[in-house]
Amino acid sequence: RARRVFALTHAIAREIAEVYNTPIDRIDVVSPAVDPVFQPKHSEASIDAVKDRYHLPKEFVLYTGALQPRKNLTRLATAFARLVKRGLPHTLVIAGRRAWLHKGMLEDIERLKLGDRVHFTGYVEQVDLPCLYAAASAFVYVSIYEGFGLPVLEALASGTPVLASSIPAIEEVAGDAAEYCNPLDIDDMERAFERVLTDPTLQSRLHAAGPKRAAKFTRKAMATAALEGYRRALEG
Repeated sequence: RARRVFALTHAIAREIAEVYNTPIDRIDVVSPAVDPVFQPKHSEASIDAVKDRYHLPKEFVLYTGALQPRKNLTRLATAFARLVKRGLPHTLVIAGRRAWLHKGMLEDIERLKLGDRVHFTGYVEQVDLPCLYAAASAFVYVSIYEGFGLPVLEALASGTPVLASSIPAIEEVAGDAAEYCNPLDIDDMERAFERVLTDPTLQSRLHAAGPKRAAKFTRKAMATAALEGYRRALEG
């Protein structure tokens, strides 16, 4: 019944058109902007303070977001556990609130017997997130389904190497500035995980590409897209 529909990505616009039989020309893509506080440079003192606040180790891989099945954390932890057995020195840091159906997922992760190599911070204050991204060796976001994936954009803006799901919405957001894996294939995830953490050439490329990609998602671009949608609604 709406005159116009706003979608966060073209991928989701296509899904809306297919699932709800909404004409594609009635859907406007209005992508979120990344907050300017997410950027590669932060003082060592600020980073150390955040690491102390959340009791973080020297080397860690970061996930931020809700703890729920769609985020695919069981497969992520399984791939990580394989790398730990092969000598990976990092800790997996999972930052976010526990959400729906999280209990079974946490039990699955517990069975991997990672001990202190997996660290749950709970909710992280927004003011601490920029330094958290900056401190991480890599950021991992291997969701089964997303409409946009704002944490991926925040990590890109921070210059943190990103491993993400090869699903349409996230690929649209990150472009060639991330390494990808099949979120349902643990073997593929393990291989991509290892590349992101051990390949200096790949790390350097992702570190440079991330902020450039994130710079496309500005508040001005978001506002302009929304304004055009409102204008079309009035004209229609």
